[in-house]
Amino acid sequence: MRYAFVPTSDAIILAVEFDGPDGTHKAQLVLDTGAATTVIAPALLAQAGYRPSPSVQAIKIVSASGVTNAALLKVSALRALGHEAIDFPVIAHPLPPATGVDGVLGLDFFRGKELNIDFRAGLITLN
Repeated sequence: MRYAFVPTSDAIILAVEFDGPDGTHKAQLVLDTGAATTVIAPALLAQAGYRPSPSVQAIKIVSASGVTNAALLKVSALRALGHEAIDFPVIAHPLPPATGVDGVLGLDFFRGKELNIDFRAGLITLN
């Protein structure tokens, strides 16, 4: 399946769904081939019923703004671009409000698949 995006935009923003204890939730994530791991805002994860606890793995993340600690947890399922990942690990970390998105869809979602981004046609395919 092919998905349209605006090739002149500063970012490719994807509509993503993920399942949590409190049901299915929608998120707007930036496609980020520079991010190793997918990131979703903690507030959105909390709305879905995820509650970071001492048993949740804490990791160090490195970003343009420095090094910080964040929780790594698994969402029941994450769906984007016609694909679904079950028990998918995500980092609970907020992006600056000025970004206007709920997080980033990182390389971990695309591993083992073929990602084609056609900037001339403004189309993405994921096989």
